[in-house]
Amino acid sequence: GYAAHLKQDVVHATSELESWGVLDKDIDPDVLSRSQDKVIRFNERELILALKMADEQNGPVHINIPFEEPLYGLTDKSGYTPQTRAIKNATGEARESSLEKLTETWNTSAKKLIIIGVLSPGSLSKEIIESWANDPSIAVLTETTSNLAHPNFINSIDSIIAPAELAEQHSEFFELSKPDLLLTIGGLIVSKKIKAFLRRWKPQQHWHIHEKKSLNTFNALSEHIKEKPDDFFKRFNPATTKIRSDYSDLWQNADRQQLELRESYLQSIPFSDLKAFDAIFRSIPPNYQLQLANSSTIRYSQLFDLDPSLRVFCNRGTSGIDGSTSTAVGASLYSESSTLLISGDLSLLYDINALWNEYVRTDFRIIVINNEGGGIFRILPGKKESDNFARYFETIHRASFEKISDAYGFEFFSAASQEDLQDALPGFFERGERPKLLEVKTPRTLNDQILLGYFEFLSSAIYSNNS
Repeated sequence: GYAAHLKQDVVHATSELESWGVLDKDIDPDVLSRSQDKVIRFNERELILALKMADEQNGPVHINIPFEEPLYGLTDKSGYTPQTRAIKNATGEARESSLEKLTETWNTSAKKLIIIGVLSPGSLSKEIIESWANDPSIAVLTETTSNLAHPNFINSIDSIIAPAELAEQHSEFFELSKPDLLLTIGGLIVSKKIKAFLRRWKPQQHWHIHEKKSLNTFNALSEHIKEKPDDFFKRFNPATTKIRSDYSDLWQNADRQQLELRESYLQSIPFSDLKAFDAIFRSIPPNYQLQLANSSTIRYSQLFDLDPSLRVFCNRGTSGIDGSTSTAVGASLYSESSTLLISGDLSLLYDINALWNEYVRTDFRIIVINNEGGGIFRILPGKKESDNFARYFETIHRASFEKISDAYGFEFFSAASQEDLQDALPGFFERGERPKLLEVKTPRTLNDQILLGYFEFLSSAIYSNNS
């Protein structure tokens, strides 16, 4: 990031500066004019630099603009007109001299794994997607935030890796599934399981394609291709050839096994986070903008199939819950479609001031999964039945989302069972005169057991049958 601190205009604050004794009352107007010119040039440079940094680094910048009192008056014209300067992208195509080398590696790698992280909808053409989907040497793993779907792609990474980790013969599966060539596209990857797998079972090469960022997520990066993925593959694909391989089948067979077992597990468990998310994702109307809060929300979403028409976003950074609600409200204002934010209770409470403004659209929807604390910490290893855990990690609370909804003008819905949820969802998504909030209450001390039990169930069913 970058912080730009602009200087205050001298000509606008002359009286105030004189009262402070900073300026002589009899100062030459030419001196004031020259001082103002220096301020203008400094501020202009800072603004251009801040915008350039935001563009090149694809990240946030802070611009601090000082105002003198009185704050409320208007001026007839701007103090100055900034010059427009072109900001060049810090990008460039992969060198043609290296393209031949990349092609040779691609055409001789029988096990190519492509992982798609955060990606804007429509970033990849259908031709490129189909070329991957129909190549037996390529397995494509997508995350919820990739906004990419195909029947031959795997979109529930943890449902394959986590059960394999629990199996006695896990080394056999990981050795077979370890790629010769790993290719990553897009932004940050959520799945901790795939990170752990590939950091231990390293690929021979790792290419990352991004115009600006070079993400060495797996400590094996060998090539940073500074292009938009679509542009690169349009040039690259004509030189590639398909080779015989069963690598795609290996991953797709594992995916089919977990999909067949998922439904039977969901039918066998009581109402919980896992069951609630399943019902919610089945009910979201087409073409919604879906905003997912951090922590358990984004991780649960990775276990399910989402309607490909949804545009999915998550305020990912360092996995913190800061600002998820603010991001969702802001994004909803510029969305042609309705917006749904799914959030954990602590995430929503942490950023509840995002709802105070008067611009929240009537088609804005919030579903809060209320397990009365930070339920994700129960999933992590450690002693959970202690006062310290409940107070400082889980952070148990008794906040009333009904009263919060009333305070911010939201229509309130509530569900504490599967039947309640199924009854509430249709009316929740109907058009209305106010934004709506649906609180889904789930059992605090049961959710972690059900989620971990899911992976154990998959592992037992898949690997016991295979032995």
